[in-house]
Amino acid sequence: MTHLIIVVDEFRVLVDQFPDAMAELMRIAAVGRSLGIHLVLATQRPQGAVNADIRANVTSSICLRVQSAFDSTDVIGTGVAENISVGTPGRAFFSRAGSPPEEFQSATLRLPPKAEEVVPTVELTTERLTGELSADVLKDFLESDATAVANLLIQSWRDAASCGLSPSAPAVVAPELPAEGELLGNTSVNGEAGGNAAGEVRLGTVDVPQEQCLRPLRWNPGTHSHIALFGTPSETANAMALLAWQLLSANSESTSLGTRLLYLLDGDGSLKISSASEFAGAYITPEDLRPAAHLVQRLAETVRSHPDRSFVLGISDWGRWATAFRSSPWHDAEDAVAELIRFGKENLAVMISGARELITAPFLASIPNRIYLTHGSSSESTMLWPRLPHFTPVPGRAAIAGPIDTQLASGQHQSLQSAPRQSLSRQEDSGAMHVAQLGRLDLAVTANPTMAGSRAEGVLRVRPLARSLSMAQLQDFMKCGPHRSTGQIPETSAAPGRNRPPSLLVGLGGDGEQLVRIAVTAGTVLPVVGLPGSGKSCFLQAMEILNGHELASGEGEPAQIVYLDDATAAPDPVLDRATRALASGAVLVAAFPYPGPGLSTLPLEWGLRAAQQGIVLAPQRPADADLFGVRLDTMGAEPPGRGVLLNRGSRVWFQFPLTEAYQTERCPI
Repeated sequence: MTHLIIVVDEFRVLVDQFPDAMAELMRIAAVGRSLGIHLVLATQRPQGAVNADIRANVTSSICLRVQSAFDSTDVIGTGVAENISVGTPGRAFFSRAGSPPEEFQSATLRLPPKAEEVVPTVELTTERLTGELSADVLKDFLESDATAVANLLIQSWRDAASCGLSPSAPAVVAPELPAEGELLGNTSVNGEAGGNAAGEVRLGTVDVPQEQCLRPLRWNPGTHSHIALFGTPSETANAMALLAWQLLSANSESTSLGTRLLYLLDGDGSLKISSASEFAGAYITPEDLRPAAHLVQRLAETVRSHPDRSFVLGISDWGRWATAFRSSPWHDAEDAVAELIRFGKENLAVMISGARELITAPFLASIPNRIYLTHGSSSESTMLWPRLPHFTPVPGRAAIAGPIDTQLASGQHQSLQSAPRQSLSRQEDSGAMHVAQLGRLDLAVTANPTMAGSRAEGVLRVRPLARSLSMAQLQDFMKCGPHRSTGQIPETSAAPGRNRPPSLLVGLGGDGEQLVRIAVTAGTVLPVVGLPGSGKSCFLQAMEILNGHELASGEGEPAQIVYLDDATAAPDPVLDRATRALASGAVLVAAFPYPGPGLSTLPLEWGLRAAQQGIVLAPQRPADADLFGVRLDTMGAEPPGRGVLLNRGSRVWFQFPLTEAYQTERCPI
């Protein structure tokens, strides 16, 4: 066992300036011997400094010449050291474990005076002690400077070590955590070897005091489960960016097929750097609450249907998301996130960051791993935090708890299954957490935006609907190859061996990259409603460009498509011709303002009062689809070209292409 000797000169001054230091010194004296730690305490004024605790734990004492018998008694239990002559420097009394003090002569370190230009030499102690010093040599040593001896010994040890003559003593105390750690992929932090197990990612360096060493801090989403980060917005943003990028980097470095797909709900912008990755199946901000709620719903279904794949849901700034969900029509999305965390499958891990809203979240008990970043946090914001170990609050410095910390405390450095929730509570309550320094992410990274989410294709890829879509963009999208269609053509609508019913293309929607079609039958009306200025005329123009005037059914003659704009203002002859076209098997796409009284002027034969399918453009209120018996999930202020397709109670939002007329001179209403 390596022994550690702690020397404290003028320890009385230390205790006077830092009273708490005495308790620590006595703790070392009490338990340190069994660990190979020994104390050497020195002071010029022992009276009052040597208390009962020191006498009980320090078994050996040396007293050189002192000024009074009281000082001598405090050290060795007798006043004999007061009588030591000034002419005998180095004379002392040694008392061991209560035995009578023994008088001895200590050695002094001196060199001859510099004026004599004597070259110093180094001799073995054993050889020197076996001989006798002459009077001249003794006189020279008494008149020399001990500092020169110390420098000579230091330089001699350095010379011997550089020549390989003496191995360096092993480090007894671990080095301090670095102020910041640069992560080089997942295999190195500050030059250390990573040695990651399968599925682990490197987050930084952790101090393990029971082993007096620094070890890599790793997180394995598959075995360690969810992870939560607490702290100021800047600290949690840096940590979330680190976690996401390390997961994506691990995918790029992996040679196996077991890669993870990331789905990012970015409340503070920290995850944008990862949005262009080919493994990022979604990147959504609070400005797009509808696709965010849609993603949470779809992710729960996808995790169950793909048990062989691994998924990670990243949510930054949970407080902002919770506030946005609660004040929107998608308030049930908050509960859906809680269900994912509490009852999700083992192939899904959630990494989430936040402040007070997260620490009080009802699902927090189901998150086993927690990282507390104290830099910049006020005492009010940390009132609900557990008792943390003492450390200097620098950027990236954190206390860790959970399975990622339990493996360090138990001496295991590989992944292990998630610890029970009770063990996490005991760990936080007892203050047995470790301190870690998270790595620094190099933001000078690049990714190909055209490849964003390409690895999630065929599993789940969700994109917010475009704020604007031109006809050329939609046509280019259609030329790229076959695309999934959504919402309008159920698999059971066509009998076995027969073609599906004909449909009309209305735009791009669904998961953000799907062609939206509506199945229609000959002799029916497709109502298109909206407030004045919602773009009904532009939509009819786009429908005419995309679908033409004939509806191919696959059986018999194609049906005619008739487009009628502003039907409530059309003269009776126009309405009569439209009614006759319906009777002959045509499909009528009729646009009219709603809500409003104009609906009563349209022919009863059109069946609009019991319509089960139709399109609402740019709705402003949930009640704008009352004609179809549906309440809409909208907060108003929908962008131009946004619409929702309603089909027997189901809703599919889409973006229709704006024609050139709209972009240049606006479509007439």
